Amino acid sequence: MVPHAGVVNTVCWWQSVAALTGADRVLFNTPLTFDPSLLELFGTLAHGATLVIGDPDGHRDPAGLARLLAAAGVTVAKFVPTVLRELLAEPQLPGATTLRLLFCGGEPLPADLAATCHATLGVPLHNLYGPTEAAIETASGPADPAGDPAVVPLGRPIWNTGVYVLDRHLRPVPPGTPGELYVSGPGVARGYLGAPGPTAAAFLPDPYAGPGARMYATGDLVRWDADGRLHYLRRRDDQLKVRGVRVEPGEVEAALRALPGLTDAAAVVRDDQLVAYVTGADARNLPAVRRRLRDRLPAALVPSQLVALPELPRLPNGKTDRRALTDRPLARPTASAYVAPRTALEEQLVGLWGEALGRTGIGVTDDFFALGGHSLVAARLVARVRAETGLELPVRVLFERPSVAEVAHYLGSAAVGGGHPVVAVPRTDDVVGLSPAQRRLWFLTRLSGVSGVYNIPMVLRVTGEVDVAALRAAVTDVVGRHEVLRTVVAESGGVPVGKVLPTADLTVDFRVAPEGVAADDWVAGLVGDGFELGAQLPIRVGLARDGDSWLLAVVVHHVAGDAWSMAPLARDVSVAYAARLAGAAPGWSPLPVQYADFVAWQEGHLKRVSGIQEAFWRRALAGAPAELVLPFDRPRPAVPTQRGAAVGFTVDAGVHRRVTEVARAGRASVFMVVQAVFAAVLSAWGAGDDVLLGTPVAGRPDEVLEDLVGFFVNTVVLRTDLSGDPSLTELVGRVRDVDLAAYDHQDLPFEDVVRVVNPPRALNRHPVFQVMIVAQDREEIEVELPGLVLTEQPHTSTTAKFDLNLHLRERYHPDGAAAGVHASLEYATDLFDHDTVTALADRITALLAAATAAPDTPLRGVLAAVAAAHA
Repeated sequence: MVPHAGVVNTVCWWQSVAALTGADRVLFNTPLTFDPSLLELFGTLAHGATLVIGDPDGHRDPAGLARLLAAAGVTVAKFVPTVLRELLAEPQLPGATTLRLLFCGGEPLPADLAATCHATLGVPLHNLYGPTEAAIETASGPADPAGDPAVVPLGRPIWNTGVYVLDRHLRPVPPGTPGELYVSGPGVARGYLGAPGPTAAAFLPDPYAGPGARMYATGDLVRWDADGRLHYLRRRDDQLKVRGVRVEPGEVEAALRALPGLTDAAAVVRDDQLVAYVTGADARNLPAVRRRLRDRLPAALVPSQLVALPELPRLPNGKTDRRALTDRPLARPTASAYVAPRTALEEQLVGLWGEALGRTGIGVTDDFFALGGHSLVAARLVARVRAETGLELPVRVLFERPSVAEVAHYLGSAAVGGGHPVVAVPRTDDVVGLSPAQRRLWFLTRLSGVSGVYNIPMVLRVTGEVDVAALRAAVTDVVGRHEVLRTVVAESGGVPVGKVLPTADLTVDFRVAPEGVAADDWVAGLVGDGFELGAQLPIRVGLARDGDSWLLAVVVHHVAGDAWSMAPLARDVSVAYAARLAGAAPGWSPLPVQYADFVAWQEGHLKRVSGIQEAFWRRALAGAPAELVLPFDRPRPAVPTQRGAAVGFTVDAGVHRRVTEVARAGRASVFMVVQAVFAAVLSAWGAGDDVLLGTPVAGRPDEVLEDLVGFFVNTVVLRTDLSGDPSLTELVGRVRDVDLAAYDHQDLPFEDVVRVVNPPRALNRHPVFQVMIVAQDREEIEVELPGLVLTEQPHTSTTAKFDLNLHLRERYHPDGAAAGVHASLEYATDLFDHDTVTALADRITALLAAATAAPDTPLRGVLAAVAAAHA
């Protein structure tokens, strides 16, 4: 016995709800090419009723159809929902007082249409369902005008028809659970004539009937309710997807029809974008329609284009002709209105916006984050604003007021004084202080020994003949230019200090591979070798012949640089190499400050702010878990090997656009949305509701530091609260508030945060947090060596500083449109297997797609659906 394979004592579609009598006059308004016409024709004649033959194209003239109903005294009629909607809007319709019974079929019946029909005509309306392959009706039921669903239930199965709702393994699903609708019984066709392939795919053996019985797979997703009625959800095969995001056209159309001033709507996919066609008086004001629609729908369901039409095209049977819609030419998308700078400050800020984002044509009302900005770019922009205007712009203000106009208003109206600039400090000897971050790296090196864990590599493929002597001299020039690259770590009274080596007779570790060695292996060894910080300069360069080209590797120890340092380093090498080829020293201007000057500035700055920032971090991390517990494949070893690997994956452009829209709606950044999803996945993975992640901040508070090599980056802790089953929208709001507070207190070195919080320590795990998330904002490396062609080679890390480290790099088209996210999930091989981390990456991408498609849905349910899909 199959659940709800129901039986009702009826034979024809009208008898399922009321007996037809010889006194009835039934409208025959369906083209003979449309299979339901057989029911209207033969059913009416079989009961001695009168058949009123209308115009098969009557749906094109609702006024004429209303006149026919009245003139012929029609008592029973059947319409496609789109035709019924137009008919109900016809002023002449109330004259058709003889109607006593209406039926709808052929398309989903919206509940608002059923309610309008009941209010306008006051007669019973019945919903009919049935595919042509199951001859012809399968289920029917009354349309309750007071019902809750957005779409009227299909009703119950008719007599002598088996109806199954099955999962993908053809197992019955319980009431309330979505499944595919299958129809069996004598009314099911034998297949498609001359098409064995489609027949085999759609007409399957019926496992719940006798031998030889077959059932038809309708492709419709439905669910049973507790009363044994079928509810239509969507099509399985015709479900719309826009750039990987599932879109329910019925939901879009219903929201549009509910807007005052619109009479009808149809949603289709055109050129990988969602397009909606609308009719009605307000269709002339499409911007207003879009604004109102955003209040009703998630951003993923707001069409990219709205098109106004006098009426929707119809098929002969009255259904919307969607093919005719997709054949219509689309208007070229237009950019948002450009608003030029109106004041000198706005003009200055537009220039800074363009520099930070690498874009031109920015208007004063454009949204910083919609143009591709995120927290790291914001930090750099804030530093540039401070340097250029002398005014202090907190990062929080940029998130809350992300346009040039809003920032200009803030800077012009608020009391925002400038900060303390970084300036050169007089020297008495070659000993310089180390920053807190440098001291921590020195301590870790002393603790765990020399290794390549903190190496920062840049590997380039070089085509052409390299002048090795000129390149060696150029690298030496660059090391002489940046003091931090010629600084070794010495001890003075047990305290680490920097000792700057003089430029005279400077010897740089510049290696050329022997002939015949495998270039890739040789470079890997060069990259992986550790640095003895007390005896070696924190930079080495290697050159290896690889067939017709070379591999050039530049490796800097983290104590002397960070990812953002590689761009100015590459620029300086380019300038110096060109000069040495010409037989001259590089003619660059001296750097205004050195890294040691920043260290001195940082010491004074921390004296001013450390009290407030220490108090903040003590409160922010109170009661936080000491370790993020995850389902490790192996127990954490007592002594970590720090070996690692990585899993690369991508987020497609469609989901990236969705993430951007969610971020924009929440006045957040793309990074914050991804952080929220990553934390939710980790929580579901066993981490609990209190998830701590680390993330780097650029740490260059003054424009004067932009061209300097050095270890400026700091790490802040982002604490994510997942309690209470929030939706993505709610969680992004929480993440935004926590992140902005953290960025406001980013100056306190992470080493001091650890000291202040004083968490339980263990030598085999990172303190405070063990999982990192990084938005890669490293400036593009451009090395231009005369006569040579250089391309950056991807480098796969074989070390791991953390249990997990999620790297993100957003991509944008030249016009600013989101082009996808390249991601890499590094992991400690001490703890995880490759397959485990691959599955985790799959969950991240799946939840990004699912949660951003329904950002107001509680995440627990979305996570459960994602988990089921990946089981």
